[in-house]
Amino acid sequence: MLKKFSLTIRIICLTLIGIAMMQIMVNLGKTGSLELDIFIPSMAVVLLTTFLPEILKRFNIRISNELYIMLLTSMILSMGGGFGFKLYQVLSHYDTVIHFLNGGIILVISFSIIKCFFKDYDKHMIKIIVIAFLASVTIGTLWEIYEFGVDFILGNNMQRYQDINSGIDFVGQKALLDTMVDLVVDTIGAMLAGFILVRSHFRNKVITNAFNIEIINEQSIELI
Repeated sequence: MLKKFSLTIRIICLTLIGIAMMQIMVNLGKTGSLELDIFIPSMAVVLLTTFLPEILKRFNIRISNELYIMLLTSMILSMGGGFGFKLYQVLSHYDTVIHFLNGGIILVISFSIIKCFFKDYDKHMIKIIVIAFLASVTIGTLWEIYEFGVDFILGNNMQRYQDINSGIDFVGQKALLDTMVDLVVDTIGAMLAGFILVRSHFRNKVITNAFNIEIINEQSIELI
């Protein structure tokens, strides 16, 4: 089932990339011919993500199916939907929802990475979750710094300090609203994911055991 899902995503991505490239070639030299220059790289990232388990396997690393699905879902929503289909511009609260989801997803990814360095991770679960939470909040902050850098250097509006329609600069707290909302929902998403992991740890451990990254040897690779 998982292989069919990945194959379906690959076919969709390749089809969309092919259509976009044909449109660019047809409109080459015309006004607006570069409107798809963000779409193609965005879909390429989603496509590359579908090969992540195979790529990691070459480095003797295996990720659980649950973690792979979470990563792929994040890429589809943020890169494919957000940048590729410009849902960040079309839907006013789409960016906020994605920041909330990615806050939790980054915590789970960090949790899975940190956990593989502990031989008996069950005894250190709370410590691992706390470190993963700090990692998620830090990555969210670094992303906002990246957005500020892009806006400052290239004159973009990733931090929404300008009105999208009129291009007029916001003043005062309104100019900071997008950045602060992103940081807040990043943190809330990470807190919620951390709470779910803690609750799972003290109950059935189903969720904490589902998200794994492990180092495998050459012999085990042949068996997969």
